[in-house]
Amino acid sequence: MFSSSLLPYVLPFPAEAGNLAHDHWLACVALSVGQIRYVDRCLYDYVQHGANAIGHGETKAPFLPKFIVLSLLNLARRKGWQQAEIIYRQEVRKIVVVAQTILQRCQPLLSAEARATWQRLAQLDQSFSSFWWLLQRGRHTAPLTAGAEYHLALGLLWHSLSKLLFRGISQ
Repeated sequence: MFSSSLLPYVLPFPAEAGNLAHDHWLACVALSVGQIRYVDRCLYDYVQHGANAIGHGETKAPFLPKFIVLSLLNLARRKGWQQAEIIYRQEVRKIVVVAQTILQRCQPLLSAEARATWQRLAQLDQSFSSFWWLLQRGRHTAPLTAGAEYHLALGLLWHSLSKLLFRGISQ
């Protein structure tokens, strides 16, 4: 459920974001321009048990130098390179488009903190400082985000390396 006052900000859905989950988009906009409220009653049933094939387990933030070395080794393998490209094209680009769209549509309503966060995300694949911010954020939030920051960082490493490699080939 969402307030009709959000309609000017949520519609149309950003097509450039690809396969964007509607509830995620609505939540991003609602959190940016107002608030999300908690309904203290069960609205659906979600069960997760130890034998689940998917789901969230305990995640710890990796040691950054070790993460970078392991990521580079993974990118040296063809399958690792292809997986990182998919992460970049399907997940990182979606976040960048969502952030750019929210900044464009909701700018006057954003708090200074929200604006700064969306600007970082909008520049995620263009700025080393945004990449570093993502890694630092992951050090503090990995248990809450299941390490998503590090997953995205692998896609960003692919993007940076492919730009360097293909720039060298085209010159």
